[in-house]
Amino acid sequence: MRKILITLILIFFSFDSYCQHPYKQNLQDIATITFPDTPKTKIISAETFYYFHDKGSTYICEAMPLSTSLSDILKGNSIDSLYTVFINSALAPTKSHTFYKNNIIANDLKGVEFGFKFQAKGRTCYSYQNVFYLNDVLINYSYLSLDSLNKNDKRITDFFKTFKLTIKKEEIRQSNAAELGHITAYIFMAFVIIGIIALFGFGIVFIIRKVTYKKS
Repeated sequence: MRKILITLILIFFSFDSYCQHPYKQNLQDIATITFPDTPKTKIISAETFYYFHDKGSTYICEAMPLSTSLSDILKGNSIDSLYTVFINSALAPTKSHTFYKNNIIANDLKGVEFGFKFQAKGRTCYSYQNVFYLNDVLINYSYLSLDSLNKNDKRITDFFKTFKLTIKKEEIRQSNAAELGHITAYIFMAFVIIGIIALFGFGIVFIIRKVTYKKS
């Protein structure tokens, strides 16, 4: 009986490991990113988040279309100002600080990478994120973990490197930050909380009680 039990356990974990089917997620028809398996979706105030939970880690991606004026948020109408707003908004709900932050280039895009840790339900969580703006869309993808990892850990880079553009190089626009839409910290608060919920396996409906969205 013990041997049968051990065999069943091994089969279970083997199934969990080998029966995943990578899923390429379309991002506003300008890019894609590949999840380890089919992600779940959550819509909050017309914004769609994609996430997949797997063995103590959560993969998240969101592509937010932006429009109208950012004059009350962007300083100097620069893309760097936009990234600063995003990072500060992501950190605000947990009163965290980044443990790394760097400008990056990927797919000929100028972006930013950053990481921060925060406390949730008595546990320390670590968030590793990349952010890119192009063609009036802000794209963010992240890896949340209960383990402290190097930002170049294979589990992180294997996910991040699947981000690919589906438009031609000459169609890329990153220089129109002044035309971007109004972004509130509440959207990014929702983004972080989704990851926490998925990471700990809570019911996703719980997010409604945690997030307050303020319309621009």
